[in-house]
Amino acid sequence: MTIKEYMSIKNLYDLHEGDSKKIVNGLLEMNKDIKLKDANKKVLKYFEELNNTPKDLVQRFRHDGVEYGLIPDFEEMLTKEYLDIDKYEKDFNQIHRLMAVMYRPITKSKGDKYVIEEYDGTSKYSDIMLEVDVSIYQKLIGFFLTLNQILLKDIQTSIERKIKQKKKPQVKKD
Repeated sequence: MTIKEYMSIKNLYDLHEGDSKKIVNGLLEMNKDIKLKDANKKVLKYFEELNNTPKDLVQRFRHDGVEYGLIPDFEEMLTKEYLDIDKYEKDFNQIHRLMAVMYRPITKSKGDKYVIEEYDGTSKYSDIMLEVDVSIYQKLIGFFLTLNQILLKDIQTSIERKIKQKKKPQVKKD
């Protein structure tokens, strides 16, 4: 399922409150060339994906003969990349733009190391990202959600440790 299909079905899902028959009908209305059985398969796949736990972040992938790579070093991220990620990750209808920030064509590669094209906004690749398999997006989001949970847990543990240290009676030396 492509990102574009996923976004369409998600919007129909929200509009029709999960009613699969209405979702299929909406999909058929949006795309007159799709067969009923294919529309049903897409909706079924969407429902399966809702219960699927994404695994293994995708660092690199090929689409239409071009190899794309995830931003290789988030500590070296440009301010404009960060601001666009922050803007697009909040809006489900901007998944393709978020992907265009996160993944760009690889310009140099040696082994596991690679360099991606310089960031120049999302207009150049956002339409291409609509046709990318949605599992790449889901794995990306799954990775960041897991990372966020780990960081929150570590912060909480650190705060609790500091509170315990402050509560310990201080032994004064005379």
